Amino acid sequence: MNYQESIKLIESYWKFGIKLGLDRISFILSEIGMPQNSFKSIHVAGTNGKGSICAMMSSVLKEAGYNVGTYTSPHLVDYTERIAINGINISKDDFAAIISELIPAIDKCARSLDPPTEFEILTAACFYYFAKNKIDIAVVEVGLGGRFDATNVLLPIVCIIAEISRDHTDVLGFTIDSIASEKCGIIKNQIPVVALNLNPDAADVILETTKKENAPLTFITYENIQKTEDIYDKSDLTLPAGVDTWIKTKERVYKVYVPLLGRVQALNAALVISAAEILNKKSFIVSIKNLEDGLANTKMHGRFEVVHRDPMIIVDGAHNVSAAKSLAENLNRIKKHGRINIIIGMLSTKDAEGFVNELSGVADNFIVTRSTHPKSLSTDYLASEVQKTRVPFETTESIDEVLEIIPERNITNFYCITGSFATIGEFVAKMNM
Repeated sequence: MNYQESIKLIESYWKFGIKLGLDRISFILSEIGMPQNSFKSIHVAGTNGKGSICAMMSSVLKEAGYNVGTYTSPHLVDYTERIAINGINISKDDFAAIISELIPAIDKCARSLDPPTEFEILTAACFYYFAKNKIDIAVVEVGLGGRFDATNVLLPIVCIIAEISRDHTDVLGFTIDSIASEKCGIIKNQIPVVALNLNPDAADVILETTKKENAPLTFITYENIQKTEDIYDKSDLTLPAGVDTWIKTKERVYKVYVPLLGRVQALNAALVISAAEILNKKSFIVSIKNLEDGLANTKMHGRFEVVHRDPMIIVDGAHNVSAAKSLAENLNRIKKHGRINIIIGMLSTKDAEGFVNELSGVADNFIVTRSTHPKSLSTDYLASEVQKTRVPFETTESIDEVLEIIPERNITNFYCITGSFATIGEFVAKMNM
C-alpha cells in the first residue's frame, strides 16, 4: 500500500461520519497490542487553543530532551501533519505502512462491532506509530468533545483544558454547561488538571468534575498574566513577530517569549508552564531554560500565520465566534497600516452569522468563497450573512477564483483567509503549487 492508497482507504470511512464512543477504538487498540499503554501522555481538551497548546508543550518537552510525540487535528494540507515526533511529521511511507498494518484490526472491528470512523483509524495509527518509535511522552489533542472522543482511552499524567466556548453544538449541546461537561470527560481520578477559567459556567463544571474525581486543579486566568509586550522584527514593523509575556504561577514569575499573537496565547503559555511545573513532580524534569527556549521555538501553522509578505496574506483557522473575536483583535493591530480584506469560507455546521458579525468591525471588505470540503457552506448563504453587516463584499465560488483576485504586489491591502481549516488548507496548498 502506498501513501495515496492509504489516504483513499481512510477517506472511504468519511461516510460513517462522527460516531462518538470508545468501543471501536478500544477494540482496534486491543487487536494491535494496546500501544497507548507504552508511553506517558498529556491530554488537551477545549474549544479553542488546543493546537497552540500542543505545539508549545511539545516544543518545551523536546527542549528538555524527551522523545515527544504530538497528535493534533485537523490537518491543513496533508494527513501527515497530524502525527509528529520531535516536531517532525510522520513520513508518507511510514504513514502508509502503519495504515496497512492496521487493516486486519479495522476489518475485524467492522465485522465484530461496526465500521470505525476516520478519526478512530487515525488515532489508532498514531498510538501504534508512537509505540513503535518508543517515545517517552505524547501530547494529544482531543478531536471532538472529550468524554467519548477516541483519544480518551489514554490515562494521562496531566490534563489541560483550554478555553471553552460554543462550537459543535449539534453534537455537544448548545449550553456552555453541556459543552464543558463533555470536555471534562477527559478528567480522570487523581490526575492533575490545568484549566483556563474564563467562563463562570465552564469553570463551575470543571471545579465540580475535579472534586468528584479527586483531581488536583490549577486554574489560569488573566490575573496570571502580569504584562505583555509586542516584539517586532526590525525588517517588518507592520505586525509583531511575537510577544514577551510575564506569567505568574503558584511557584514564581516567568518571563517568556511566545512567537504567536493574541492575548489568549499568553494564557495558553501559562497553561503550558503550569503543566510543566506538575511534570517536574512526576519525574519529567523541565527547567526554566527549557520552558523559555521551548516556548520561543514554538512553530504553529494556520494560527494568524503570515504566508506571504507583499501583499501581506495571513491564514487563520478561526471557525467559531470566540475564535473570530480573537482574530479581530489581532487584525486591529495592523488596520492602521492598510485595508483589511477578509476572505471567508465556512462549513455548514458553524455559526456563520455570529462569526461574520465579530469580524465586521475590522473588515474593510469581505471576499466570500467556499472550499471543496463536502460540508462547505454555500456562498449564497454566507454572502447573505455578510450583506447584513453592510461591509462591502464580493463573492467567488472557489479558492482558485480567490487566488486570481489577490494582486501580485500590494503593500496597502492585507488579506486574511479564515472560516475553516479546510478553507485555509486548500488556499495554502494551491498558493504553493
